[in-house]
Amino acid sequence: MRIIKNLKEDFISTDVSWGDNIRDLTRNLRKAIVSENGATNQYEQIVDLIRNQQNFESNEIYKTIASTLQDIANEEKVHIGELHKCLSLIAPDELDFYDDGMRENSL
Repeated sequence: MRIIKNLKEDFISTDVSWGDNIRDLTRNLRKAIVSENGATNQYEQIVDLIRNQQNFESNEIYKTIASTLQDIANEEKVHIGELHKCLSLIAPDELDFYDDGMRENSL
């Protein structure tokens, strides 16, 4: 929640023209996206470890933990989308770069 704290401290004004601070906000949002991706990977690695246990199919505790952690990982993916939306609101050209990358790498 450090981003929210920074928003309150650095962008108290309701004025949308943040000037130089927009680059800081953009970088912070990118960092938050990286963090959410890291959390997603961590949860999914744990899920894979649990599912690879020999008695996974017959162990309800393992199934419950794996299911819960996968739900949490999926929520992190939703957070990534929400952060991308925030990023698009303050730096619309940011998503243009992603679109360019998708076109450049089209298979």
